[in-house]
Amino acid sequence: MITQFIHLPSGATAAAQGAISNDLTTGWLLVILGAAMVAAFAALLVYGWPSSTNREKAGNSVVRAWIAVTLIATLVILTAATLGGTNTALQNILIGGIVATSGTAVAFYFATKANEASNAALLKATGVDGTSSASGPLVVSNTPAPTFSVPPAPGDPITFTFKVSNSGSQTLTNVHIADSLQAPGLATYKWPGPAGQLKSGEHATASSTYSILGTDISRGSVQSRSTAIGTSPSNAQVVSQPETTTTPIP
Repeated sequence: MITQFIHLPSGATAAAQGAISNDLTTGWLLVILGAAMVAAFAALLVYGWPSSTNREKAGNSVVRAWIAVTLIATLVILTAATLGGTNTALQNILIGGIVATSGTAVAFYFATKANEASNAALLKATGVDGTSSASGPLVVSNTPAPTFSVPPAPGDPITFTFKVSNSGSQTLTNVHIADSLQAPGLATYKWPGPAGQLKSGEHATASSTYSILGTDISRGSVQSRSTAIGTSPSNAQVVSQPETTTTPIP
């Protein structure tokens, strides 16, 4: 029977033992890493979870943020653990990783903020976000005319009459109304000229019918949000200020 012995160089054993501080065992290192992961997840639950009081949180991804924070925290903890050891090569690698990660995070943060600011400015200028006070060339109004039975029942109709006007100086094409209660194409239009076209000063009317639901009756009202959309001669989209109407259900 032949027995083989594998002898490791003494330098390899010393390098392995000198990777971290002698005062920090593997068990304690795992405990610290686990605590950092739990703390990161708890903080993201408190400050990043979607809620009704902070709509901006609705688009956040808690899982992705937790992964990013945990990975960076792990890198920082491992680097700190190696500072008490004697493996300078490993220390240099981990410190370089922290520097690279920090630079990437800072660059990504400022690039994201600049992109958010530009998008917000564009939406505000076009009135898509509903916060712009500037009046565009398209103006829409909506008048509801309900026909409720006594008591109101599901299926009772509400007829909405829309009026869209072009108060600008250019002729707009592809004009249509987007309504929150109706699918596109269900409204019936009356145009002063070719369908979808409004010259300066012209207006068109449209009507659509909505059948109320049991949830509308329970809520006690029906809310409609309508917006007029068109295309300018330069092929730019023109969007009106949104018109919101609330129809009470007795």
